[in-house]
Amino acid sequence: MTHARIAIRGVRHFIATGLPSMELPEAATQTYKKGALVTFVAGYITECGADPALIAGIAERDGQNIATSGLKRVSVTLAHPATLFLGYLDTSAAEGAGVSAATDRGLSYGVAKNAATGKWYIDKTDVTAKRVTIWELWDQVSDAGLPAWGDIMTPVLFTFAAPFCNITAVT
Repeated sequence: MTHARIAIRGVRHFIATGLPSMELPEAATQTYKKGALVTFVAGYITECGADPALIAGIAERDGQNIATSGLKRVSVTLAHPATLFLGYLDTSAAEGAGVSAATDRGLSYGVAKNAATGKWYIDKTDVTAKRVTIWELWDQVSDAGLPAWGDIMTPVLFTFAAPFCNITAVT
C-alpha cells in the first residue's frame, strides 16, 4: 500500500502533559510548508537546510513570506528527545518509492525535504547524517488504510536525536 506524503507533527511528549510549543519570531521570506524542520538563524526562525546541525522544531503552519524579519511569529513544536513525532519514511534515492521494513524499528536515519512538495521526511537511505530514530508504525488509519511494514511512504513515529535539538544542545 502506498500512503500519502504527510507533514511532520508532534504526537506526544513523554515528560509533560502537552507538546512543547512556542510562538517564535520568523525570518524574512520564509516559504516553508507546515511540518518543516526549522532552526534559528540570527535569532529568527528559518527552515533548516540539508543535514541540519540544530533543529529548533517543527513549524505548525506554512511560512508567511514577510519582507522583514520579526514582523510575524510562527508556532513551533519544539524538537526534544522526549517528544514523539509523526512523519513518513521514504528514500532520497527514489522519492515516493521508499518501502518500510520491520527492521527499520529502532534504527536511526537522516531527514530530507521533498523538492516538489516541500514536505520533510525520514530518509531511509541516509545512514550517515542520522537525526531521528524510528520507533513504530503510526497505528491510526490513514487515507489509504492502516499502515503496515512493507508499505510505501509509511507513516512512522520517531524522535529526534538529542545532539541536534536546540533545546538540549550544549553550546
